[in-house]
Amino acid sequence: MIIVKRIGNPITINATNKYDIFIPTLQELINYCNEEDIKDPEYWYFKNLAIITATPFSMMAMLDEVGIAFDEISEYELFTMICHFRSRELQKYLDLTLRVNDIIGFPNFRIYSNAENNKAVLCCSTTRLEFPENDYQLVMEAFEREFGLRRENGKPANEFTKRYMIQRDRARLRRKFVSPNIPNFVSRIKDMEEKINKVYQLPVNKLIGFKWDEEKDKDHE
Repeated sequence: MIIVKRIGNPITINATNKYDIFIPTLQELINYCNEEDIKDPEYWYFKNLAIITATPFSMMAMLDEVGIAFDEISEYELFTMICHFRSRELQKYLDLTLRVNDIIGFPNFRIYSNAENNKAVLCCSTTRLEFPENDYQLVMEAFEREFGLRRENGKPANEFTKRYMIQRDRARLRRKFVSPNIPNFVSRIKDMEEKINKVYQLPVNKLIGFKWDEEKDKDHE
């Protein structure tokens, strides 16, 4: 049994296995990141969320750099690669966010070949428990629903279009990344102590696009 610290209230998905997705409040996230010496909690959280929910379409330039055609790899195959070769930082995020069958920590999952169809599958290295593609789809749907994500995907019409799409994505990556959907909530209302306390108790998925309604708040005073 692997014991991993969890924060937030779980969202349970029953599929081949039982999965729990943990979504912390902003205060819980800040406390956790302070303990782990992680700078900029909001950016860290949403950056890693973007990684684990990535699609081949959203990573086309990066896949091209390593010789993988984004239109020849499935979402699940990309996810197995991300999990197999994950960084220690992403490992912390997966440990914090996802639990399988209550007793198994996600860090044990690696890419294996399914004996029946010879396809790649995520499998726990100690218990041989599989994380199959159908379950992956259900987990991603839960992330989409809870965070309001729009996970892009698509295929190019021809090779010329494909090269243009990759070049455009490569240019995007060169620019400094600033997400319009992940504002620094604390700094925006740092002088409003009562409001800060309210925001700290919100689950982080409720903070996307957060904007304090000054007039509405006055109505409740």
